[in-house]
Amino acid sequence: MKKILLLTSILCLSFTSCNNDDDSKSSSEKEALLVGKWNMIKAEFYKEGKLQDSKSLKSGECEYDYYNFKEDKTKDEIYHNANADCATENDLGKWSYNGKLNQITLIDNEDGYTFIAEVVSINENSAKFKVVSDGGEKPKEEEIYYILEK
Repeated sequence: MKKILLLTSILCLSFTSCNNDDDSKSSSEKEALLVGKWNMIKAEFYKEGKLQDSKSLKSGECEYDYYNFKEDKTKDEIYHNANADCATENDLGKWSYNGKLNQITLIDNEDGYTFIAEVVSINENSAKFKVVSDGGEKPKEEEIYYILEK
C-alpha cells in the first residue's frame, strides 16, 4: 500500500512539475527576457508537425552568429564569415515585441528587411522562435524554428 501511495505521489508531482511556465509569463516579462545577447544555435524544419531536419547555425570554427537586443529597442545582428577569418558583419536595426501576438519583429536599418517570429518559448537562458515572415515571405511547406541561447 505504501508503494502505491508513493508511486501515486511521484506521478502527481511529475505531471505538475512539467508545466510550461512560459505560459504564465506576462508580456512585459517576456519582453524583458528578450533583452540581451542571443547566440543562434540551430534551425529546425518541421513538416506536418514532424521534425524533418535540424541544422547548426555555427559558421565553421567561428563563434556563433548572434542577436543583441538592447533596451532602447535597437539591435545588433552579427554574422561571422568562415571564409574570411571569421570577419563579422553587423545588420544594425530595430526590434519590437507584440505581446498580444507574442511576436518579435526585427527591422534592418540599411534596407528595411523585416523578420517576424512567434516567441514559442523563452527563459533566462534559451528561446525558441517560429518564423512567421522572413523578408515578407511566409514559410510555405514547412515550419521553421530557431533555437537561441544566452
